Amino acid sequence: MLITRTPLRISFVGGGTDMPAFYNHQKGAVVSFAINKYIYVLVNKKFDGKFRVSYSQTENVDTIEEIKHDLIRESLLTHNIKKGLEIVTVSDIPGNGTGLGSSSATTVGLVNALESNTPPSTLAERAWMIEAEKCFHPVGKQDHYAAAHGGLNYFEFSKRCVTVSPIPFSDHWINELENHSLLLWTGISRNANDILKHQCKNLERDEVAIECGQRLSSLATDLYNKMLDAEFIRGIPMETLAEFLDYGWGLKQGLEKGIGTDEITTLYDTAIDNGAWGGKMLGAGGGGFLYFIAPPFAHEGIAAATGLCRVSFKFEPKGSEVVYET
Repeated sequence: MLITRTPLRISFVGGGTDMPAFYNHQKGAVVSFAINKYIYVLVNKKFDGKFRVSYSQTENVDTIEEIKHDLIRESLLTHNIKKGLEIVTVSDIPGNGTGLGSSSATTVGLVNALESNTPPSTLAERAWMIEAEKCFHPVGKQDHYAAAHGGLNYFEFSKRCVTVSPIPFSDHWINELENHSLLLWTGISRNANDILKHQCKNLERDEVAIECGQRLSSLATDLYNKMLDAEFIRGIPMETLAEFLDYGWGLKQGLEKGIGTDEITTLYDTAIDNGAWGGKMLGAGGGGFLYFIAPPFAHEGIAAATGLCRVSFKFEPKGSEVVYET
């Protein structure tokens, strides 16, 4: 039996520019960090040669081809699995479309379980290939790289390669980030693939979306440089970080009209009116989690004013790892 633990992530700025529709033509860039909310993947040999897959549903099938969960099916086929297995996935944040990169973390965690001693970037590329090219999900690469590497990173995306640049930080700055972070569940579920499909098309041919992508990529690079220039112990001020988030959220909505909705805008404005310095909708948009930077004393009032559920978290320095093996 083997169990992997793979972190979810929060992206500051640059989301959307990690998609091939954008980075095949110009540089994409994202700044993100991993959190201590995880996807656990358990893999165990099955004595009868059949396959049992358990997630929000349970499948018992004779062959891999019969598995309905496409990420699991294609991962097993890609790794040329012959003998029966039992695969169980468990998430700290259940559900689809949360904006925390759960589907990508699932694939990274499963690939990590099926392979051994795979470097993080290779693990991320393999997981992205399965999700994008085998399952035909319109996904970017940032989630796979964040899940595989963990920590706080600046990612650059191009047609040729992905460059991973860990951002130096102090324990003091991470404590400040954790204390000022407010993660709110909107209760709104959405199909991220639908939004991402439209976003891909826009990034290929819509001038407004392409310009927004260019500015998002530049914004991520600017944030990275500012974090490098900041005094190590004190780090970039939280108010400055919030300004980057707020500006980036405005740009992100220019990629596709479904990213921001009237309901989300109302919730966002309510949070700002009640003390949040800046924030964004995580992931593809349209629903999921709202993330804000706000003074700690204002968190309770913001949650009460929006009526949304708060989810606490901590920074996670490690990427996908095997946490149990017999």
